[in-house]
Amino acid sequence: MIRIDKGQEPAQWLRFRKTPGAEFQASPELREALIKEQGYLCAYCMRRINYTPGQTTSTRVEHMFSQSDCDLSGQPELKLDYRNLVLCCCGKSPGCTHCDVHKGEQSITFNLFDQNFIDTLSYAKASGKLVCANPSHQSQINDILNLNNKSLMRSRAEVLFAVRQLLAKNYSPGSLKKQLQAWENKNQEGKYQPFAGIVIWYLRKKLSTLQALGRG
Repeated sequence: MIRIDKGQEPAQWLRFRKTPGAEFQASPELREALIKEQGYLCAYCMRRINYTPGQTTSTRVEHMFSQSDCDLSGQPELKLDYRNLVLCCCGKSPGCTHCDVHKGEQSITFNLFDQNFIDTLSYAKASGKLVCANPSHQSQINDILNLNNKSLMRSRAEVLFAVRQLLAKNYSPGSLKKQLQAWENKNQEGKYQPFAGIVIWYLRKKLSTLQALGRG
């Protein structure tokens, strides 16, 4: 995962949200605002979302605090709250479900918009396993979102392996910083590279090690 830079809600969504009696429905404007701020990646697994305006089958608008829990907690307004909404992939990989499809009507308690949460995440380089320093959040990553299924772990590990091969033995601060800039930022099409989280984590860790040795 990487931190989502949550923007201002679309004007169309704001008007809809303030309509008396409005019930949640995912509008094209809402989907487009979410996918652009997420750089065309799933909010949870970071797979590429190939999205065409008006298309709904490849994306799912997700309530981090579920709609059921919004009602049970007496906070139905959260079902329309832009800061409770992210965009997810179709939620299916070979042999398993994940992301909001696996999550169903459960809720997560970590904050995808908070760098402090992102900083609690790390990865196993060989397996691609996503690890969180917070045990409760780790349980949600594993059990609610199923982000450590074999397919996703393999994909993350393959992306990291390719970057390590590209760097080869040239782990100079300049090379690391150049790669980090490419992975931390959207390209000219407004897209992040798939599975950016594991690569950003790895490059930052390498740079931190060099800096500790006085070579950063």
